[in-house]
Amino acid sequence: RNGHTLFGILNYTKTPGGSRRLRSNILEPLVDAETINTRLDCVQELLQDEELFFGLQAVISKFLDTEQLLSVLVQIPKQDTVKTAESKITNLIYLKHTLELVEPLKSALRSCNTPLLKAYYNSLEDTRFQIILEKITTVINDDTRYTKGCLSMRTQKCYAVKPNINEFLDIARRTYTEIVDDIAGMITQLGEKYNLPMKTSFSSARGFFIQMNVDCSTLPNGQLPSEFTKITKMKNTYSFTSADLIKMNERCQESLREIYHMTYLIVCKLLNEIYEHIHCLYKLSDIVSMLDMLLSFAHACTLSDYVRPEFTDTLAIKQGWHPILEKIAMEKPVSNNTYLTEGNNFVIITGPNMSGKSTYLKQIALCQIMAQIGSYVPAEYCSFRIAKQIFTRIGMDDDIETNASTFMKEMKEITYIIQNANDKSLIIIDELGRGTSAEEGIGICYAACEYLLNLKVILL
Repeated sequence: RNGHTLFGILNYTKTPGGSRRLRSNILEPLVDAETINTRLDCVQELLQDEELFFGLQAVISKFLDTEQLLSVLVQIPKQDTVKTAESKITNLIYLKHTLELVEPLKSALRSCNTPLLKAYYNSLEDTRFQIILEKITTVINDDTRYTKGCLSMRTQKCYAVKPNINEFLDIARRTYTEIVDDIAGMITQLGEKYNLPMKTSFSSARGFFIQMNVDCSTLPNGQLPSEFTKITKMKNTYSFTSADLIKMNERCQESLREIYHMTYLIVCKLLNEIYEHIHCLYKLSDIVSMLDMLLSFAHACTLSDYVRPEFTDTLAIKQGWHPILEKIAMEKPVSNNTYLTEGNNFVIITGPNMSGKSTYLKQIALCQIMAQIGSYVPAEYCSFRIAKQIFTRIGMDDDIETNASTFMKEMKEITYIIQNANDKSLIIIDELGRGTSAEEGIGICYAACEYLLNLKVILL
């Protein structure tokens, strides 16, 4: 949740799926140079082609959580309650909304040149998207769409199914409309009767209620008339209801339950026809989350001078800086160089307290991760050797839970590194042997470094 993390500085995603994709990539970066370069090509194209970048961003931001939508759609409820009926209708509206975005997404990708973006464009050519949408539009109204606000969404759910499909549904909807009109008329009459500026409001918890903006000094005796109940006041806004309105709300809910039940039966029948074509939506959710993440990388590059990384057998960073420190400090930190190659794979960093040794070490690990997830890197130039693992030994804490002292914890961590490191590892050790005397500490450091040097790892 903290913005001062690698996830925080790269997360400009617009969809929940994109944000999850970014998180899983940071936790598990790629190790195949070809795949990484394919992603970097996409980021480069997005940076060079503003029209493509803004066109894609506009479409992607309209998508809902497609993965979650799919998992809910394929679930079969244990029992048919009003709540399950309502959620199934909502999900069908979400599905229609998602499928209607396939065409705009295709047209945004039409002029792209990168192989990955072209592959995504070809995947969207799948005829099944159109088949599902056509099946939905035979039953669902064309102007039914996802909207914000509980009342407008409730109206969309009520009138989702086209008229003349089920006569009883049409009658139930007419009844519902009449009740809602009666509620509005009743509140208008009450306002005229007491000469107060009353208006109809709605919340999912209370249903329809009366709201009024008025100073209490203008009310007779400073109080509302006695027929109003459940009065709440915030500043000059009164919210209240009356016995008649409560009865009307109950009638309204009853009518809604009927509508939802009948709509649910129609929706279930429709979903059974759709299920055989639903596989294409998994592909769509994958495309959307991936595009969202690549757009997020491109967005992060535009805010700071990041550069495209290269992949060789050398770790070389020219004038690199710590990406998170840049965000915290609100200005560009001091840049540093790093150079590590097979014949020169071991660096000891010394300096006084608070001179930035730990920051420098962490910066190298962060840049390595950024490069391996397909993002640009904060530097003037950078070349990386693909690391299969990054081992770190940072911090000076004991661990009460496992009954481990500072020294014991250090030794456990360095043992794990020695047992698991190989020539594809990047190892960062920030102070080893601090938990014991200077002589012993130096001895342990010397022995550990001597062993790791023979492994041809990159070691700091």
